[in-house]
Amino acid sequence: MTSGNLPAYALYQSGSAELFVLPESGILWLTWKENVPSAVIQEVYDQLFRQMQSHQIKHILIDISRRGRASAADETWMMREFAPRLMELFRAGIYLAYLLNPQHYQELEEESPNGSMESLSQVLSMNYFREEKNALDWLVAKL
Repeated sequence: MTSGNLPAYALYQSGSAELFVLPESGILWLTWKENVPSAVIQEVYDQLFRQMQSHQIKHILIDISRRGRASAADETWMMREFAPRLMELFRAGIYLAYLLNPQHYQELEEESPNGSMESLSQVLSMNYFREEKNALDWLVAKL
């Protein structure tokens, strides 16, 4: 995590991931350190869910630039298991900013039907970034 001058407090750390809270902005920041198997992804996202619930925070920066793209099975798990839990917990106003490496960003941009990297709804909004400052700025604007 390289949040510049923002104070951050660790909530969870493992060899594969770190989860911090930025208390001044009310943002949780999940940083993946490496590519991991599905069981670890699910374990870490469960920890993220518990911290979101505990701190009542629904603005999240998820840095997957070192982990890379998830498998199709992991993406399915996220959409069928993780996202519904978030939507049930908060009902509205969840914002996920994903920080990607340049290749992953380009792949997603090419897959997008209209070239937009932002998906907005009243319940769950997501956006994808190559630069941490832009991701944080987007999340802060949604507070």
